Amino acid sequence: MSLKFGILGLLTYEDMSGYDINKLFKNSLEFFWKAHQSQIYRELDKLKEKGLVESQIVKQQDKPDKKLFSITEAGKEKLVNWVNEYFVKDEFKTRNSFLMRIFFSSLGDEEKLQKGLKEYIKFNKAYLQDIKETEEKVVKDKTVSNDNPQVYWYMTMKKGYYECKANIEWAEDILKMIKAKG
Repeated sequence: MSLKFGILGLLTYEDMSGYDINKLFKNSLEFFWKAHQSQIYRELDKLKEKGLVESQIVKQQDKPDKKLFSITEAGKEKLVNWVNEYFVKDEFKTRNSFLMRIFFSSLGDEEKLQKGLKEYIKFNKAYLQDIKETEEKVVKDKTVSNDNPQVYWYMTMKKGYYECKANIEWAEDILKMIKAKG
């Protein structure tokens, strides 16, 4: 459900093609919401059917024509209404197969568990690096002001940063627990 609002939100910055939306999505929202390009295109079609976005064909020389999407007033209204509804309980809806496996690891191979935890640490460290690099490229101005939407991008990146750090610390503690139990 939130994918449509992510797309609508990105279209408040400027009119974009599906390709441009996907690219910006990967440089901003993907730290907390994953979407494939095909999902974005499907959602754009649904948004257009509902009158929340509109599109126009832009002719290009030496390239195929480009379809540019823009948010409608109805789309902006729907987005603002959604933004102003905070459901904290939604944050705690979790489905995590990695943790499910650890929960039942007494039935498994402990060496594979350790290997999985080391991969988890490695993944989180790489993700942490991605967050830092994106922050350097995209969020240059962290000044809190009404005319600076980047500060809100930065706020969500900080959440991802702290989650990755906590994930690494947790996995390292679990590895210590496994080694200590002999």
